[in-house]
Amino acid sequence: MPQSDIAGKEHWDGLYKAKDSTPPDWRPRSYDEMVIGHALVSEIERLKSRTLLEVGCGDSVWLPYLARETGASVAGVDYSEAGCELTRRRMKAHGVEGQVWCADLFGTTPDEIGQHDFVFSLGLVEHFSDLEGVLSALLKFVRPGGTLFTEVPNLRSAHGMMMWVWQPALLAKHELIGKGQLKRAYERLGLKGVRGGYLGAFSLSVVGWDIYARWPKFAERAAPWVFRFNGSLDPYLQRRKWYGGTAPLAPYLYAVGQKPDAKQ
Repeated sequence: MPQSDIAGKEHWDGLYKAKDSTPPDWRPRSYDEMVIGHALVSEIERLKSRTLLEVGCGDSVWLPYLARETGASVAGVDYSEAGCELTRRRMKAHGVEGQVWCADLFGTTPDEIGQHDFVFSLGLVEHFSDLEGVLSALLKFVRPGGTLFTEVPNLRSAHGMMMWVWQPALLAKHELIGKGQLKRAYERLGLKGVRGGYLGAFSLSVVGWDIYARWPKFAERAAPWVFRFNGSLDPYLQRRKWYGGTAPLAPYLYAVGQKPDAKQ
């Protein structure tokens, strides 16, 4: 099936160009960030991965963080020039070395194709119409015996319903991917030891309250109250360390699997 980029490069360029170019001293602080950080670090340390590649790394806060947290070498690839430049600045600000390629996932490929222990994407594959096609493109960066980790927003949930009500134009830039669907795609691509699950108890941050709003004027007044409420909920969830979640309420879901070794 021909690949269709639902969100489009223009969407991402616009978001990145609107961001502050000064990289902050970032580490996971919100509940959402802690949930994703826990999942990534746990898998990387369990697998003893030494080389990491983030696909869709525009303005990545995770590459410098994971380099410091795990000691692994890091690299990234993204098709947005603005996003790649923000990532390079973040890495430089943290004293982290690593290559960032500005390339189309389905066109020009990095020199280190098939050389990475752990390849991950966060909120990427749901923006393409052909799930197996985009996962296959990610898999080519994984070395034989290496690992592919994919996280997507759980939009077959209360979060998807809120997005449908509040910002249907943003929801239209996503495919609604379920946990079983993601795991089956992994298995059809020949990945071994496939596992998956839900991440997080609940979060209002999945919905981008201040962008693509159906009612822009109302959003200007309502968004600060939503952010304030979510901020008050954050410490409660953090203290309980609820990293897992359930289908109706979890903000994210993921799958992870191993690329067969060349000898297998």
